[in-house]
Amino acid sequence: MIKSNDTIEQLSYSNEMELYNFSALDALNANIAVINSDGLIIKVNTAWKNFGRNNGANIFATEEGANYFDVCKISACSTNDLAIQAFNGIKEVIDREAEEFYLEYPCNSPTKKRCFYMRAKRIETHLDLILIEHNDITHFKEAEKKLNKTENALVKTVSSHNKTLDSSVDVICSTNEKGDFVHINASSFKTLGYYPKELIGKNFLDFIVAEDREKTLASFLGIKNGVSVTLFENRFHHKNGSVVHVFWSAKWDKKNKTVYCIGRDETLKKNLQKAVLVERQRFMDLYEQSPSCMGILKGPNHVYEVANPLYLKLIGKTNVIGKSVKEVLPELESQGIFQFLDDVYNTGVTFSANEMLIKFDHNGDGNLVETYLNFIYQAHRDSAGEIDGILFFGNDVTEQVLTRKQIEKSEKKYRQIVETAQEGIWMIDDDNKTTFVNSKMAEILGYTTQEMIGKDIFFFMSDKVKVKAVEFMKIQKEKYFNHFIFKFISKSGSVVWTTISANPLYNEDNKYIGAMAMVMDITERKRNEEQLEIQNAELIKAHLELDRFVYSVSHDLRSPLTSVLGLISFIEEETKEQDTREHAQMIRNSVNRLDEFIKNILSYSRNNRVNLNIEPIAIDETILSIVNGLKNSQQAKEIDFVFEFSEAQPFFSDQLRLNTILENLISNAIKHHKKEEVYRFIKINTFFKDEKLHITIEDNGVGIDEEYHNKIFDMFYRVSSDTDGTGIGLYIVKDSIKNIQGSIELQSQKGVGTIFTIIIKNLK
Repeated sequence: MIKSNDTIEQLSYSNEMELYNFSALDALNANIAVINSDGLIIKVNTAWKNFGRNNGANIFATEEGANYFDVCKISACSTNDLAIQAFNGIKEVIDREAEEFYLEYPCNSPTKKRCFYMRAKRIETHLDLILIEHNDITHFKEAEKKLNKTENALVKTVSSHNKTLDSSVDVICSTNEKGDFVHINASSFKTLGYYPKELIGKNFLDFIVAEDREKTLASFLGIKNGVSVTLFENRFHHKNGSVVHVFWSAKWDKKNKTVYCIGRDETLKKNLQKAVLVERQRFMDLYEQSPSCMGILKGPNHVYEVANPLYLKLIGKTNVIGKSVKEVLPELESQGIFQFLDDVYNTGVTFSANEMLIKFDHNGDGNLVETYLNFIYQAHRDSAGEIDGILFFGNDVTEQVLTRKQIEKSEKKYRQIVETAQEGIWMIDDDNKTTFVNSKMAEILGYTTQEMIGKDIFFFMSDKVKVKAVEFMKIQKEKYFNHFIFKFISKSGSVVWTTISANPLYNEDNKYIGAMAMVMDITERKRNEEQLEIQNAELIKAHLELDRFVYSVSHDLRSPLTSVLGLISFIEEETKEQDTREHAQMIRNSVNRLDEFIKNILSYSRNNRVNLNIEPIAIDETILSIVNGLKNSQQAKEIDFVFEFSEAQPFFSDQLRLNTILENLISNAIKHHKKEEVYRFIKINTFFKDEKLHITIEDNGVGIDEEYHNKIFDMFYRVSSDTDGTGIGLYIVKDSIKNIQGSIELQSQKGVGTIFTIIIKNLK
């Protein structure tokens, strides 16, 4: 390269430059050059020269005496934005507009993508020299990408846990020992009107209603002294100014000096209690205005405590409160009413009467007025459940009774029809003409009774139904038909489904003169049945689709979990920090639990989705294979597996489901062993009886308390939250056993051990 005329002049500064130990620059790995304010290169180190020679890079090919700015300008002419940026940045340092300039840029070799940084910094001498440094940061950038990827995975896991907390309808929070919120879930907005960020760092006492602060503080201090609070109520100020009633449970973590709390909004319940009081008052108002007679009698002497206005009108009295029934209505004694009252008060058995004739002496002159009543006497009980009086309810039905008696007298010949008036009644003559219908029958078809009289029965049928009806009418002349289904057309043109009980009518000469039918409208029932069939079909379809969806989602979820486990392994291999290793192990445990849960969901899905595949099964080999797959785990160490197999017999069942049953039960036995036990064992016995396979799995683990025996097969039920597991394993076991026509029994005692006995039918 040809040096400029200024080179010789600048090199004359050598005496000045001896102030700087340029030989030290050669010891550095970074590519370094020293330039003056005009861009003239005064000195480059060995790394700078070697990189230029080895990579053919223009910026590093410059030598001492060349102008560094010329290189930047040449690159800028090639639309290299980074070269322009570098030139401008160095000029800012020269002009003292910046302390230093830093730029990262790509510098790829023919075989590898690389990243470098350039830094320009002033050397404080009277020569105004600038130090230019280029260095390869490819390794750091790659490490940074890996770290970001790992951080994203960790953030995703933490985010999943936070979403679980935020999905709770209860307020879940923690405070420090001063009462300041440390964490609170998203339910705080729904319950208190505040977002979590508005509460964190604030003291919870600031949000409590003043009257509740003293008792809340006392409870808080008790919690910090080790008192576990399972139910505590106080009131909070909602952000909108309303008052929120909250029930709390809380526990103190001495190690972390943190109080963990769960709060439930009970405002609705409190409001409902107030509403009950309001409704009680409304009831009293309705009581006074009720269309029925009612009241309360107290004590064995039946003293009036309450009587509504309608009752007072019925008996023709006003001032009755505090008086006994005998004082107010002495005329009832001879009518047996007092005996009814005594029986109800002494036995508690309710007495009711319909249309009972009671005679009242309204004026006290001995002139009794006949009154028909529907009434009930019912025992009234105090808070202890003891009878302390009688409630009475009644309606004056005198007018209805007298009217009915008159109708019965005048229409005696139609008594049979009246007695069956709850259904439609239809009478026809021997020409199938309508001679009588009751109002119910007319209502069913949408006509008036007058409109139906005289019309042929076929008038109310479709053409298709008429063909069948003609044949039916021929047959019904000879016999009785009970509850057959028939379809009519109503006045509006809609289809009316009915059930008909038809009876042929004959004269004294046993000649057919017509028929009478009892007709019940079942249109709504038919619609419901049709709708139910559609809904059942939709439910079956939805169930199958949901099952396929659960299977697909659960299956697809396992792939990202495997990736997460891979990232955790990478972290464990790369890091030497103990805290990081412990955190990675915690994440691994959580991911493994989630993976186990997904596998259980897949098992449950397969159990419901896959049909039985009956095939011969080698029981001994199956059990040994499953045990060999489980006994190498950390939890199974030092557990003695004892086998007692009966003589092999041909056995047919579903291999997939049998494996699922045995894997769950044996893994549970391993998981719930007592670590402190000197001798730990799991015994597996098999024998055949009455064409059924019996398998017992016995362990001397922690055992199950008797109160949980009926619950452990429920879905998602776990005896203790301190143990690993999803709570679905035993549910799958029971479901799978049911599918292969088997049963399971449990014998267990807490602290002693557990025995599961499985009995499976041979499906050969």
